[in-house]
Amino acid sequence: MHQVTYFDKGVRKEAEFIGSAAEIRERLISEGKVVLSIKKPLTLFQPKAKRKELAAVLVAIGDLLQAGVPLSKTLETTIQSLPRASSLITILNAIKTAVQQGRELSSAMTAYHSVFGSTTISMIQAGEKSGRLAESLLGAAQYITNIEASQSEMKKTLSYPLVIFIVSVIALVVNTQVVIPKILASQLFKTALKGQTNFFIQALSALSHIVPAVFAALAIVTVVVAVLYKSRQQEMEKLLLSVPLIRELFFYQGFYVAFFSMAKLMETGIQLSPALEIVQDTSRTIAIRTEFDNAIKKVKEGESFSYGFTCLNPIEKTMLDVAQNSNRVTENLSLVADRFYRGYMEKVKALGPRVYAFALIFAGGIFLLMVMGIMIPYSKLLGGLHG
Repeated sequence: MHQVTYFDKGVRKEAEFIGSAAEIRERLISEGKVVLSIKKPLTLFQPKAKRKELAAVLVAIGDLLQAGVPLSKTLETTIQSLPRASSLITILNAIKTAVQQGRELSSAMTAYHSVFGSTTISMIQAGEKSGRLAESLLGAAQYITNIEASQSEMKKTLSYPLVIFIVSVIALVVNTQVVIPKILASQLFKTALKGQTNFFIQALSALSHIVPAVFAALAIVTVVVAVLYKSRQQEMEKLLLSVPLIRELFFYQGFYVAFFSMAKLMETGIQLSPALEIVQDTSRTIAIRTEFDNAIKKVKEGESFSYGFTCLNPIEKTMLDVAQNSNRVTENLSLVADRFYRGYMEKVKALGPRVYAFALIFAGGIFLLMVMGIMIPYSKLLGGLHG
């Protein structure tokens, strides 16, 4: 994506173009325009879009294409249908310009990888190759909608416990860093102690120093884990996947995305091996990529691709094996994807009570600490404790 300033019939214009600087310059000169400057805009943040709006846009483009509307007109009509505040207007305008200049839709979308994602772009690219672009757009929209639904369920499950946890942490920090130190440092309290010491008072005083140290340690651990995951992703994945609940959630969602994408790719005319390779390339996790790499090897050896998946249970393996033998690959891939989607949603719902219970226990502990932090010093003032 480049910001270009040029003269068109004596009129100075500015516009965004997709492609390399050399391609853009050559294209504009061939059209009789005078290029003044071509700059790549400096962006600190990648553009984003809401999944619901993105899915609606893909559905609109797919529906218009199915109705026989040319792609350029389809993009223009879709842009006109969006609210003025939509972040997709600028993106779609740039894509429309690229399409009008002869680029394929998937190629133009690549400049906005952070918005559309690898899977969506691969589906659309497959639809272009097979002549079923409209179907691939509708399939990509369904994929985005399902992903949004699964993540919304996770957010709904974790939102209330997370609020409890955050409020408890804030209360802990305020209590240990403001309330307790002020009580212990007050002249009234120092006069009442008269040089005496008390185990509980000492513990509360130490707590005001321990809490920030613990949070600092947690912050350091988080940064270290993030760095290690970037540099040693395979080892970190193995460590995380050793936790049963994480492993189940990870594979349920990961295989849902993989098999749903594969089914949609094959619906647009992509053959089995290329579909496996596309899904493998677009997967973010090494564990899933390894599974698909094994499946690709099995296909090359003349065996059923289902034998390459070591993490599937006998039911899913049999469904995929029978599909290959009965030419029902696409249908059965969708069925297997649905199984993983249902499994993921069930696991997320089952996770809710556990997280909620943990949040309540944590909040109860913080509340008890707050009571002790206030009542013990006052009890000392009232003569209830003797050092």
